[in-house]
Amino acid sequence: MTEPAPAPAAELDRTDRTAGRSANADSSGDGCEHPRMAGAAVDRGLGREVPLETAQRGQAGRGRGSRYFLRRFFGRLFPLVPWKILPRFVRRSPFPMIVRILAGRDPVPGRPQFPTMAGMRIDLNCDMGESYGNYALGCDEEILEIVTSANVACGFHAGDPMTMEKTVGMALDRGVAVGAHPGHHDLRGFGRRPIQAPPSEVEADVLYQVGALTAFVRARGARMAHVKPHGALYNQAVGNPELAAALARAVARADRDLVFVGLATSTAMREAAEAEGLRFAGEAFADRVYNPDGTLQSRLIAGSVIHDPEKAAAQAVQIASGTVIAHDGSEVPVAAETLCLHGDNPAALGNARTVRRRLEDAGVDIRPLG
Repeated sequence: MTEPAPAPAAELDRTDRTAGRSANADSSGDGCEHPRMAGAAVDRGLGREVPLETAQRGQAGRGRGSRYFLRRFFGRLFPLVPWKILPRFVRRSPFPMIVRILAGRDPVPGRPQFPTMAGMRIDLNCDMGESYGNYALGCDEEILEIVTSANVACGFHAGDPMTMEKTVGMALDRGVAVGAHPGHHDLRGFGRRPIQAPPSEVEADVLYQVGALTAFVRARGARMAHVKPHGALYNQAVGNPELAAALARAVARADRDLVFVGLATSTAMREAAEAEGLRFAGEAFADRVYNPDGTLQSRLIAGSVIHDPEKAAAQAVQIASGTVIAHDGSEVPVAAETLCLHGDNPAALGNARTVRRRLEDAGVDIRPLG
């Protein structure tokens, strides 16, 4: 039997280098790690990691298009330029397409492509500060580098004074708008169990929590921006005008300049805010499945929370364009000013990074409520 011809030395060298990079790559995770792709190779033009399968296809003749040559040319011409972080400093550049090309944001096989939405604007918010005592929850510090608004737990469903102090400080240090995230007095159930409290009691509870967080914000010489109810309290108010009115009264009594954040499709919450002279900001969710009536599908139903970053990003971009697809396939109109990413989702960090990147790629201007 004839021995197969040995592979050319250059090809063996390239294969060894690619395999070495794959073996040494950090494991990827959906949680609070800084993920890298397992089985990844490095694009030598910019030092950018790409899936190994994509890299191997590329060795066989990938990308003789203009984007490929532009990245290779500029990557070698200016090797010391930090191309991966350059877009952070030039997001308002008059040449966004050139910036995305040079940063390597060209289409990747298998990635859904979205239409551009230049002129659209949205806020990215995240529920955080939900650790308690020795129990840590969420990736607050990492997510604060991505979002523009922070909804900080106020001690009833989660959080404690030290956590509130730390979270407020981290948010303000990064220029992230701070808002209160009051909930039912239900630490054991994380505020996600409905409690049939009278509206007067809910009003007092919310006023108490907003006042507590306001003290931490003012102590740092800043002003609180908004109030967003949490969990079961939020969902109960969506269809209950009396409960929504109690929430709005509590916010107005605390500070009429605060923005009342509620479900974008909730008439009860919107009208309650208007009745108290508050600004209402409609909220939508990138990581939750919707019902055909525009409400959120119950967490008790399997699959109601989205853990796939690409799926969350696709929903975020669609919401920015004014609609969302419900679980039955129907299209629901949604006028959202702010988009929520849950901090207690195991995929929180991956979702946040991918959602922001896709929104920016689509031309959406991401900034806090104001």
